[in-house]
Amino acid sequence: MKYWTCFLLSLSFSISLAQDVHVTAIQDLDFGKFYVTGNGHGNIIVSNDGTWYADNNVRHLELFPRAAIFNIWTESLKPIKVQVEILNSKLTNTANPATHRVDNDKNIEYHIISHDSPLRISVGGILRLEPSSDNSWGVFQGNVRVRATIVPFLID
Repeated sequence: MKYWTCFLLSLSFSISLAQDVHVTAIQDLDFGKFYVTGNGHGNIIVSNDGTWYADNNVRHLELFPRAAIFNIWTESLKPIKVQVEILNSKLTNTANPATHRVDNDKNIEYHIISHDSPLRISVGGILRLEPSSDNSWGVFQGNVRVRATIVPFLID
């Protein structure tokens, strides 16, 4: 039985469009402890609310996964609508050189942020373990980039 642990050290953010938008990381995304049977592949999903799911050969070991949490706010006097998503992120297993992709949870959300009133946002993700004989136990570490894209309000 192979045991896996996944931790993220930090989150990095990018903001598109030149606006005064501020982001502060509160909690890292953590996929928890799990093990993989068979040929070592599957997806580990932590939803925006912190719920853990897996498919294929992945089994959960401990119930401590958590979504990333951060505060986002603007200095703009007008409210701004943002879409928050994970952007081109990978984790590396410390036991071997394999890297594994981290994608968005299926629930990409839009948020309205306003002047000097931080909004607490949760972001989940999907850790994708590709089939490989190189997959072994270890700790997955890396940075997950989160992008907050400012989107226009639609006028009804």
